[in-house]
Amino acid sequence: HTLPIWVQFSELDLKYWGLESLSKLGSMLGVPLKTDRTTRDKRSLSYARLLIAMPLDGSFPDYIDFIND
Repeated sequence: HTLPIWVQFSELDLKYWGLESLSKLGSMLGVPLKTDRTTRDKRSLSYARLLIAMPLDGSFPDYIDFIND
């Protein structure tokens, strides 16, 4: 009933690249599973990637809104 999908968070401030912050963002879409090695090691700063188990009966949004402190 879910599909694991790699989601890219482009233009995300580096302060949100921690596992806790990414998990909170990912939980807005589904169940966060893991990050990729490039995101974890912060080797490429153009986007962060997170594997999320997304429900098949839900929508697949193009973007999510959140308040940036």
